[in-house]
Amino acid sequence: MLPSFKSWIKATVYKNPKAIGWISFMVILALTMSISYAEYQLRLAEEKNQVNVKLNEIEKSFYILLNNAVSAGKTLAYLAKNDDILEEFDAIGRQILENNPSVDVLQLLDSGKVVANYPSKGNEIVLGYDILQNGPRRKEALEAVRKNQMLFAGPFELIQGGTGIIGRLPFFEEGKLTGFSSVIIFMETMLKAVHIQNSQESPYFIQFAKTNPNSGVLEHFLPEPSDLNEFSQVKASTFLGSGKWYITVQLKESTAIWKSIPVALLRILLSFGLGIAAWSFSRQPSLLSKKVKEQSKTILESNERFEYATKATSDIIWDWDLESNQVHRSDLFLQKFGYPNSQETNKAGFWTSIIHPDDLQQVNQNMESLIASHETYWEQEFRIRKSDENYVYVRDKGYVIRNQENRALRMIGATEDITKRKISELELAREKEKLENVIRGTEAGTWEWNVKTGDTSYNEIWAN
Repeated sequence: MLPSFKSWIKATVYKNPKAIGWISFMVILALTMSISYAEYQLRLAEEKNQVNVKLNEIEKSFYILLNNAVSAGKTLAYLAKNDDILEEFDAIGRQILENNPSVDVLQLLDSGKVVANYPSKGNEIVLGYDILQNGPRRKEALEAVRKNQMLFAGPFELIQGGTGIIGRLPFFEEGKLTGFSSVIIFMETMLKAVHIQNSQESPYFIQFAKTNPNSGVLEHFLPEPSDLNEFSQVKASTFLGSGKWYITVQLKESTAIWKSIPVALLRILLSFGLGIAAWSFSRQPSLLSKKVKEQSKTILESNERFEYATKATSDIIWDWDLESNQVHRSDLFLQKFGYPNSQETNKAGFWTSIIHPDDLQQVNQNMESLIASHETYWEQEFRIRKSDENYVYVRDKGYVIRNQENRALRMIGATEDITKRKISELELAREKEKLENVIRGTEAGTWEWNVKTGDTSYNEIWAN
């Protein structure tokens, strides 16, 4: 971007603070509203997921119910094909229903005519009824024959009274239809088994429907409330092929939009506030520019002073981050000891690797004690190995920075090469030791007179 264009943008911004405020408000509002809409979609998806979970529960219960009915029908068909069971039908029917409690009535049909019921009481009226001769029942019975499997018809009004579904399983002999084994499940039994309960307390409305095979009209079998049109549009449906039924679960009330509105209003206020802030900031460009220049100048002067101070001293300045265990050292580290500032030499472990073996244990002990204590100052003299393998004496000083829990986070310090002074001290100590040996060997008496103070000191031999 050209400098002139940048200057034009800055000038435009500073000259139109209101426009900047409105633009900021609209941009932030658009972003926050898109976030609110995404959150609304997530809440809506969660509600849809809850509806699908409920639908899956009902569907699973339906399959369990129908599988039990199929099992009962197949058992009855097997016995009817292999034996004459009419005389023992009550006993057989009782045992089958005990094993399949969700089935209410068993029927045995000879060709299409009902010849036996269990329980027989209350179902006598259907004996002799021929489903293949009856128009409304014939179509679905013939479809079961054609497919040679148990198919479910209904719900419809039963001849013996009440409403229910009927599962019919045809059986054949030498390819010829010889009869049906039928199971009847009353509507009340079915609704209880599949956990369909349209109470006022339930958050869902469930509908059970089927297209009438004779009229082609979709029939709803569960009563619909008067306020059905006020229910939410969050719903899901499934189709059960065994009976050609449709099951629909609908959420009565969606809270996705109402939960999103308060947050959206807060974001509108936030957008407005940030727009005002942008307008306020754009009104004070000169002040901000001045502050930036002053701060930049202060930082540059501070950095400049630090650089000059570093050059003026012979100490190696170091900064040890105890969290990352990395150490940053000034450029004198290369000049003094011959080691470059690199990723390897900036590790804390490198420093300990060049400390003289005779000094290392004491240095480590003192450093560990300092870090574990409440102290903040560090100072110690020891020897380190230069890159040319020669050892030098150094005095290391540092300051420990701790957090509120007194945990050491950082150390800043300086390392001074004291080899010349240390060698002089060692030479002086050796000369002093030699002199003391000479004096002891010659048994010479010595004395010392301080001219300024007038004090005089003597050794023990002179005194004797």
